[in-house]
Amino acid sequence: MSYNLSINILAMIQFKTNKKAFILIVFTALCIGMSNILGTQQAEAATIPVVSGSDAISADGQCRLSEAIENINDQAQSNSDCSAGDGANDTIILPSGTVTLSNDLPELTEPLIVEGAGKTTTTIDADGNLGFNADFSSSDTGLYDYRFSNFTITGADFAGFIFTQPSSINLSNVLVEDSVSGAILSGITVTVTNSDFQNNTSSYDLSSVSPYHPSSFAGVSVITFPIATTDIPTLTMSNVTSSNNSAHKTGVDIINLTSVGGDDVSKVVNTISNTSVLDNSATGNAILSVFQDGGPSATVPMELDVDSVTIAGNSVTATSSNPVVGGYFNSQPYTTGMSVNGKLADVQNLKNVTVANNTATNLFDDQPTMSGFQGVLNSEGSDMTIYNATIVNNLVTQTDESIYETGITTGNNVAFYVLKINISDFTTSIASTSINSISAGNKRNGIIGTCGMIDSAVFGIPSALTDLTPTNQGSNISDDSHCTGYQLKPNVLSTLDTLKDNGGFVPTIALLPGSPAIGAGGQVLGISTDARGVPRPSNPDVGAYQTVLGDSIETSSNDSDSALADTGQDISIVIAIVLSILTICIGIAGYRRRLLN
Repeated sequence: MSYNLSINILAMIQFKTNKKAFILIVFTALCIGMSNILGTQQAEAATIPVVSGSDAISADGQCRLSEAIENINDQAQSNSDCSAGDGANDTIILPSGTVTLSNDLPELTEPLIVEGAGKTTTTIDADGNLGFNADFSSSDTGLYDYRFSNFTITGADFAGFIFTQPSSINLSNVLVEDSVSGAILSGITVTVTNSDFQNNTSSYDLSSVSPYHPSSFAGVSVITFPIATTDIPTLTMSNVTSSNNSAHKTGVDIINLTSVGGDDVSKVVNTISNTSVLDNSATGNAILSVFQDGGPSATVPMELDVDSVTIAGNSVTATSSNPVVGGYFNSQPYTTGMSVNGKLADVQNLKNVTVANNTATNLFDDQPTMSGFQGVLNSEGSDMTIYNATIVNNLVTQTDESIYETGITTGNNVAFYVLKINISDFTTSIASTSINSISAGNKRNGIIGTCGMIDSAVFGIPSALTDLTPTNQGSNISDDSHCTGYQLKPNVLSTLDTLKDNGGFVPTIALLPGSPAIGAGGQVLGISTDARGVPRPSNPDVGAYQTVLGDSIETSSNDSDSALADTGQDISIVIAIVLSILTICIGIAGYRRRLLN
C-alpha cells in the first residue's frame, strides 16, 4: 500500500472589478507520496491488484489472491499473472465483489498488507479452506508486519486468520464470520480495531498449533509475546464485537507471555475500549478473559486499561463431568462474564463496564462454576480500581456444590470480586476497590448473591476469612446485604431497563425514572464520560450508563425527543453546538461584507 501525505492548502485570491471585490476560496489537496519521504524501502514495495472470482491458480492473464501471495513470498514473479514482490511492505489490493478460494491460502513468509474496498464491499469466501496464516519458529528474526483492512472473510476452515509467531498484527475494519475458530492472532504487538467476529463455531482441538488453546475456540484470541527482553508485548483493541460464536471457549481471549530464554520483559500492556462480547455459547468459558502466563504467580507488571466494555448474554453449559485433579488450582472452571488473572501494574483502570445476563449451567460435577466479574491477582501487584460498573443478572445453576462455593462462609454466591493470592503461602486478600457501581440480580440456584466471604481453607491452607466484596470507595449500590458498605437497595434491579442500543458503540442498560442510581454517584477525577461517551456531570449516575436530559426509555416511542435520546446526547450540548455554528456563520458574513464594501 502506498501511503499518501495529504496537505490541504487554503488559497484566498482577491479580484477587484469596478466597485466590487470578489473573494475566491479554493481548497486544493496536494498529495505527496509517502514513498518520496520515507526513502527507498517504501519506494521498492510492490502494489498488486487481484481480481474477484475463483482463486484457482492458472496462467490466464488474471492475477489471483493466492498467486499474489506466492509472488510476495518468493519476492519474484513466480506466477506470470502478477507482479513480483519486491519490498518490505508489499500490498495486495482486493477488489469489490467476492474472491472464492479453491485451496488454503499459502502460508505467509514475508511482511504483507492486504486492503479491500470495504467490509461490506469486499468478501473472501474461503469455501471451507484455511484463511490467512503464518507459522514461524522462535528462531525467526521477528521482522514480520501484517496488516489487513476493509474486507470480510467467511466460510474459513480451521480459522479465518491464524498467526503463531509474527512480530506485528493489525486488523482494521475486518469481519470474520461463519468460519471455524474466527481469528487467532499472535505477535509482539497486536492491534484490532473496528472489527467483528461473529457466528464462528469450532470443535477443533487447537493444541497442535497453540499450547494455550488445549480445546476448541471461536471468536478472537490474542497472544502477545516478546522475542527480546526489550520488547513490550502490547494489545490495543477498540470498537470490536465478538458475538454468537460457539465452541468450548468463546468470546475474546487475551494471553500475555512475558519471558524470553528465562528472562522477563519489563511489562505488558493491554488497552481495551468500546468492545462487546455478546451472546456467545460455550461448554467451558464464554468470556472476555485477560490472562498473564502464570496467572496469580505472574511476576511481570501488566498495565490494564479497560473502558466502555459490555459482556452480556453469554452462556456456558457443561456437557460432561470434568473432575478436578490435584486440587483447586488445577481445576478447569466453567466461567462466563469477565475474568482477569495476573499481576497488575500501578497504571491500571477499569471503567464503564457492563457485565449482564450471563449464565453458567453445570449439572455434572463440583467444578468451580461462575458468572459475573472475577479476578485472581498476584499479591505483589497493585489492586484493581473499578469505576461505574454495572454487574447485573448473572446466573449460576449447579446441582453439586462447587469446591469453590464450599469456601463461601457468608453469602450464597460471589458474582463480583477480585482476589489476591500470595503464592508463597497461599494466603488471600481482597484486591479491588469499587466506586459508583451497581451489582444486582446475580443469583446462584435462584438465590440472590453478589458478595460473600471465603475461607482460605478451601485452598488447602490454614483457615482465614477474606471478604471478597470490592472495597467500597463510595456510591456503590447492591441488592445483596453481604456487599460490605454498599447502599442496600433490594429492588434496584427493577429500576433498570433492558440491555440495548442506547447510542455509542456498546449496548448499555439505561436507568428507569426514579432509579436510586440516578444522580447518586460521586465525581471521580478522570472519569468524564459514560460507556457511550456521554459527559458525566458533577453528580453522576451509578453504573455504566449516564442519564441525560431528554433520555427516553420507551422502546415503542418514535417521537423526536426519544430519537435524540438514542444518540446519547444532552440537548443542551446540541443547542450549544448549534449556537456555536451560528456564531461562526455570522462572523464570516460580517467579514465578507467588510471585504465587499
